[in-house]
Amino acid sequence: MKRTSTAFAFLLLLALASIASADIPVSPAARDFVAKQHLGKNLPQFAQVLAKTTVTYGMVAEKIGPADAGKALDEQITQLLPKYQPQWDLNLAEAYQQSFTDEEIASLAAEGRASKYASKVSAKQQEVSDRMQAKSTPVLKALITDALAALMHLGV
Repeated sequence: MKRTSTAFAFLLLLALASIASADIPVSPAARDFVAKQHLGKNLPQFAQVLAKTTVTYGMVAEKIGPADAGKALDEQITQLLPKYQPQWDLNLAEAYQQSFTDEEIASLAAEGRASKYASKVSAKQQEVSDRMQAKSTPVLKALITDALAALMHLGV
């Protein structure tokens, strides 16, 4: 009986923890802000830079040369963007939403740099970046892994 109640308490605790940590739906304004300001456009550059630090990329660059390896990697990342960009942008919208009120996000989405909250973007940049890194590292790693795997499968 004691084991059953302990197990039940543990399951209840897990259930409550998952409710507390559940993601808050991302507002349309936050999504609009990210889209209008093209805030997610840096995904290919991040992927390119980080992929070039891997052993796999080094092997490819050694085999076909750095210029061709860079071009091939860029092509693979570009082909994979439709798979990863939406999640990247969603994570970015969520990161901004956690640092700004709905009113601020709506103003930033509608007015961009002309918004009275534009200066707050700079002030909150590190906070947003930290959230984005925590949430999106798996997306970036998956993109890099898929791009490098594609290079290897191409016989590069």
